[in-house]
Amino acid sequence: APQLGAKLLHSYVRSTGRQQLASSAEKAEYAACLVRIGSEAEALEILEGIDGREFPQVLLFRAFALVPQWNYRASIPLLESFIDHARVPDEIRLVGVANLAAALIADKRLPEAEVQIKSLLSRAKENHLKLPYGIGLELSARSAVAGHDWARAEKRIDEVERHFGDSDDIHLFFARKWRCFLQMEKDPKVPATALALEALRKEAVGREEWETVRECDRYEAAAKDDRRFFDRVYVGTPHPIYREFLATDFQGRFAPPQFYDWRPGEVASLPADVKAVHRIDLKTGDSDGGLRLKPGQHCHRLLTVFSLDFYRPLRMASLHSRLFPSEYFNPVSSPNRVHNALFRFREWARSQKLSIGVHEIDGYYRLLAKPGIVLRCSLAPPQGNALLEKLRRRFGAAAFTTRDAADTLALSRSSTQRVLDEGLKVKTLAKEGNGRATRLKFAA
Repeated sequence: APQLGAKLLHSYVRSTGRQQLASSAEKAEYAACLVRIGSEAEALEILEGIDGREFPQVLLFRAFALVPQWNYRASIPLLESFIDHARVPDEIRLVGVANLAAALIADKRLPEAEVQIKSLLSRAKENHLKLPYGIGLELSARSAVAGHDWARAEKRIDEVERHFGDSDDIHLFFARKWRCFLQMEKDPKVPATALALEALRKEAVGREEWETVRECDRYEAAAKDDRRFFDRVYVGTPHPIYREFLATDFQGRFAPPQFYDWRPGEVASLPADVKAVHRIDLKTGDSDGGLRLKPGQHCHRLLTVFSLDFYRPLRMASLHSRLFPSEYFNPVSSPNRVHNALFRFREWARSQKLSIGVHEIDGYYRLLAKPGIVLRCSLAPPQGNALLEKLRRRFGAAAFTTRDAADTLALSRSSTQRVLDEGLKVKTLAKEGNGRATRLKFAA
């Protein structure tokens, strides 16, 4: 299990002594575990320090860390290098070929994807490999749907269903998914198509196939010309590259929204207009019900973290990396920090008599609320940027300390440090000196 692997390897990879205990192979395995438990950014930081020419699996792991961010484009050269590496075993090379084909389809480079799909099908057939061959058929169906080749898509979907038989296999689910999306493209106004899409959405929620749920909204927005679905998937997706695809696909139909009023937990249902008893604006912290959240403090930060992605619930490592972006994930101590933050949030919600809370099922955390509680999620610059701008207006080109910043923002030292860490991360701020002599300045 990746959780156990991360726990066993953490003390070696993150050793604080002068002697580095972990080998490159152990670091790569630790990073692979981090990817699987949801800490992709930290995994990429580790993997980028390992030479992929010496350890080719690093190239594959880096690609795996980019895919959850919808950064397929950046994964393509990594997968190409992995496939071409002389020391990669043939059976593992097929994993790279399949992932490269999927990335090329996502990046809308369909002719290049077809080359990889043909290679995958040919090698799998030659070596009597049932699973890789079925994956190749499913990728071919996906490519045909993306290319609006209806006849080939129908044929390939039929082949996938025959290949995997009557088992309740994930690949049969994907076959139903592509058949449904194919019908949405061909006959969006037919009532049976709408029923099939709703059934697919419910099945995807049950299977925890969250990217399929996201894609259901995209297809429904396109087929029904329904702005509600477009706004929800656009604002409720944290990946800039996915938003770029949406903006291109819907150009001339819908302009990108500035905000969306989200009911936590609505992902499994259709967007609905509900009278808001408490509409909390996450940009300002203000509420229609008179509630006031202080931007940057833990309750506001936790609500903001959960509202970044309406579809995919957060695992422990993902939640930790978003709540404490300047810290590495520690499988032993980090969960306690997260649970403390969740406890404080629940206590705050109870004191405010708000029916909103964080629910955990099988290691996945999701924000849920009763009807009437709405979060206004804005695509304007996040509050952290607004706080940095407040500091810029106060100090200009002058150097300042963390305490100076905390006094200006009227925030605790820890909340202020998170704002400053974000500024350092995006290079808005530069650091001078060390220890107590540390000063910060805005980059010119």
